[in-house]
Amino acid sequence: RWPTTKTRRVGCSGWSARLAHAGASPSFSSFCSCHHAVFDQASVDKVKDQPQNACVIERQQQLNCASGLKGFAATFTGSFFVGERSEFYGPFKDVKTMPMQHALGITPVHKDQFASSELCGSCHTVHLPVLHKGKVLLVQDDDLHPAFYALDAKSGKTLWTDDRSDQAVNYSHPIISQGSQGDEIVVAGTGMLIGYDPKNGKRLWKARTLLRNIKTTPVVQNGIVYVSLQSAGIANQWLATSDQADTGNSDGKLSKAEMQAFVGERKIPAAFFKKTFDRGDINKDGLLEGKELDLAFLHPDNFAGARFDVKDSADQYVLAVKGGGRGDVTKSHLLWKHKTKYTDHIVSPLVVGGRMLLVKGGGISTCFEIEKGEPVWTAKRIQNESDYFASPVYGDGKIYVSGENGNVVVLEDGPTLKVLAKNDLGDSLLATPAIADGRLFFRTRGKLICIGE
Repeated sequence: RWPTTKTRRVGCSGWSARLAHAGASPSFSSFCSCHHAVFDQASVDKVKDQPQNACVIERQQQLNCASGLKGFAATFTGSFFVGERSEFYGPFKDVKTMPMQHALGITPVHKDQFASSELCGSCHTVHLPVLHKGKVLLVQDDDLHPAFYALDAKSGKTLWTDDRSDQAVNYSHPIISQGSQGDEIVVAGTGMLIGYDPKNGKRLWKARTLLRNIKTTPVVQNGIVYVSLQSAGIANQWLATSDQADTGNSDGKLSKAEMQAFVGERKIPAAFFKKTFDRGDINKDGLLEGKELDLAFLHPDNFAGARFDVKDSADQYVLAVKGGGRGDVTKSHLLWKHKTKYTDHIVSPLVVGGRMLLVKGGGISTCFEIEKGEPVWTAKRIQNESDYFASPVYGDGKIYVSGENGNVVVLEDGPTLKVLAKNDLGDSLLATPAIADGRLFFRTRGKLICIGE
């Protein structure tokens, strides 16, 4: 058992395995592997005995056994066999090649095994899929083709698609809520939570409670959806990143040239300018100014967040919405919503023991009771000053918080903040830990580490 009473470096308890290097580069909302993913058996035979593939066969066997779907595990990120860096093969026929070309300078090459999909040509995106009753659920809120897909887990056939053109770029994952009227898929996005019917993808309800975009993922408990988020207004975001950058002229106006200069050598797709900039440029002077910025980058029927004339455009909230409604449930199902100063734009909340725990960069924690959203404590440090990307997890009566600096802080689950231990894994931590069979699994930059008895 991992000690929780003192600080020590953990390296011998459980096991660790070296991971194959996998690069990831952002480009218009997509993350792409830079390895050559191998699907055909002849290629697999050539590379399966290489060190980076030591765990792949065992992983595929275990996942296939658990799911009962032969070959299904081979489609998961982390289950691909990898060889040398070169062309990226697949996985889809009708590939949208722009994300990988811009991020990595490589073009996906179709492989027959994955001919039916119309998704991005990368092996995975920042939006991780969710499995639910024989379906693979994937939300892809990107700049050009935002959509929600449900695929058949056995065949990969598209069962239904929801066009999410009313959404801007978001990074939140679907969650499953079990309500009085059956299962619902709840997705957070621009301006609103949406509840979907998992059978056909129909939008059952919406709650207009959110901001311009969201990177955290909500938590559901007993049919209630809990959200923490922060986001700046869209006009402020673009001016800050492009006009006010070193490559801009800081005149309060946005040009295509400033946007391109900020991005660099990677060419911004013409389709993106057409969808956004050209829509907002009302007077056709080649510049976006004032309300034109609001019109350009958010759907005209779904504006959210601070408008262009708000000086302090950054908003932060914690809130709770009751699932299970129909239609617009903004007024009827919003249980509480409070402004706060200490949310994180990446780290998702943890709801346990009637409390909602938040951790943000610098190791600052806040806690709220979930009945009314009132503070339990505010702005207390967890004794690990670090950036945070992983979300806290709960197990064995304790809370585990992973910092980018490689330290994992163990907290007592209780109404007061109490640090039980701080354990140094010796490598950067970005991924949220997983808990299974009484063990903790940590994926660091270079290793997969298992902690257990």
